[in-house]
Amino acid sequence: MIKPIAPSRRGTIYILVLMTAVIVTLIGILGFRMVESQARVARIDAQRDNAATLAESAVQWGIHYVMLADDWRDSVSSGANIRTMTLGDGQISVLLFDPDGDLADDDTDAVTIVGTGTMGDATQSYAVTLEPGTDGPHPSLDKSITVGGLLIANKNTLWPESGGTAQDQEQQNGTPLAPPVVDEEDPVDLPDPELITLWAAKGTVVSYANHGGAISGETFSASVAPYGLTPNANGIYVIDAEDHNLTLTNCRITGTIVVVNLNNNELRIQTSQLKMGSGGGPSLIADGNTRLELGALAGTSTGIFYVDGDVRIDSFLSLTGLLIATGDMDVNTSSVIISDSAAAVAGPPEGFNDVTPLRVVEGSWIRVVY
Repeated sequence: MIKPIAPSRRGTIYILVLMTAVIVTLIGILGFRMVESQARVARIDAQRDNAATLAESAVQWGIHYVMLADDWRDSVSSGANIRTMTLGDGQISVLLFDPDGDLADDDTDAVTIVGTGTMGDATQSYAVTLEPGTDGPHPSLDKSITVGGLLIANKNTLWPESGGTAQDQEQQNGTPLAPPVVDEEDPVDLPDPELITLWAAKGTVVSYANHGGAISGETFSASVAPYGLTPNANGIYVIDAEDHNLTLTNCRITGTIVVVNLNNNELRIQTSQLKMGSGGGPSLIADGNTRLELGALAGTSTGIFYVDGDVRIDSFLSLTGLLIATGDMDVNTSSVIISDSAAAVAGPPEGFNDVTPLRVVEGSWIRVVY
């Protein structure tokens, strides 16, 4: 009888050793791959963190730029890349956006800064919005008169109860006005002329076809309007000069008159009385040179007179309120009396705030996800 051959113990051991070696090798390979994967993840995380840091730096660069650069709105297009630079092993870029797509159309518009950082294969972006703030009444509302240029007045002809400010002051003959009537500053801090647009948007338009450059004996108020127009509920009327001279004679105004499109022409107001409406604020806003000849018979006017241009006063003027001119002011009469009016500056009226520089809008700093 033939006996079966018993399996070799040595062969079994060889097979077990081989299998163990294979398993150990596989574990080693898997471990190496895991370490490699972890290293790659760590590298990606580091690149992402570095890209985020670069993006924050890009935003800070953008904030610095809009805070300090002159006329940056005129030289930058909304959405355009204004800066690309290499920092270390990475790169940053900075873009500016305006809500209406035009950075140059309004200095009071907000601006959004988007900063992007790139490091290796990682890209991160952050954005922040800046806008001007308002901090109460404009400083000009503390003075009876504010003159952006030269104040010309003989001694004892101008009586501003709360003084005033001008770039310079002299008498009609060109000699120094001593003692000075107002404080001197260069430049003079003036309200933003954009207030003209703000108030014009509120009013009822009186076209040149209505008045032909001469308005006489008319009444403007919340209940009465000239030329068959529907009265403006707030007493605000926008008189369009359409590149012509404009004269108002023997008119009675209760509310706000806004005169636009004078350009190089002149507004002339004669023997008329201007009184602010029940809501207070400006009674005259003129977008151009203005000659005031109200006279004693007109009585005392009230409110803020704001002129974006030169002002010439050729007859007696009594005003309870403020007189503001962005250009020169020539007091060519014997007496101009400007008394304080709390009602005229209450609020303050729209456009007569003290606009502060751009500042970060709270909660606007965000990560941009594309």
